[in-house]
Amino acid sequence: MIYSLRLYNPYEPQPYERWTLQGLFDLRREVLVGYEFWNLLGGKHTYEDLLKVFEIAGLELYNDIERKMKSLKSNKNTIKE
Repeated sequence: MIYSLRLYNPYEPQPYERWTLQGLFDLRREVLVGYEFWNLLGGKHTYEDLLKVFEIAGLELYNDIERKMKSLKSNKNTIKE
């Protein structure tokens, strides 16, 4: 069986329903997304551990991320079309 692996499910907590894969894969049996993907790679509880890591990093880097996002937005507004 061939698997398609996806790092995350943007539809969480709903099931992964990417329309571009429908008809190519059995989304329930051949596509691993989020929890199933990361736990396959790293073992039990890997997905939960990764969520904790991203939460901690986001909290610690919040000000830097916010500053960068604002600079990207202001750069976008100064680009002449």
